[in-house]
Amino acid sequence: TVFSGGPVGRDSAIAVAVAVGSGPAAGFQPVAPGYGLVDLDGQPADVLPDLAGLRVFSGYAGWGADQLAAEIAEGSWYVVSALPTDLISSEPELLWRQVLRRQPGELAYLSTFPENPSMN
Repeated sequence: TVFSGGPVGRDSAIAVAVAVGSGPAAGFQPVAPGYGLVDLDGQPADVLPDLAGLRVFSGYAGWGADQLAAEIAEGSWYVVSALPTDLISSEPELLWRQVLRRQPGELAYLSTFPENPSMN
């Protein structure tokens, strides 16, 4: 499955992976503890044995300088901690609700909102 990463650069792809242990030495670029990018031009056998799983995304979302920080400051985004298993969830269509459900306070309540709030 190739997931949609955003409306920009739909002719490109990026692979984000969860590493097992310290992760593979070649073809893997760590970006956070346990997470990294996989070189899609590399040989799968070089990285796959050291990965718990990966997701491939086509395209990306782009922001101008400081745009994302401003959107976070105005409350347009929820910034929460991730679990390594979030990236490789066997039910990605339920992930948004599952992540919100484990948050404290009102964020957990948002997990019960209908897909189209105007239908509530």
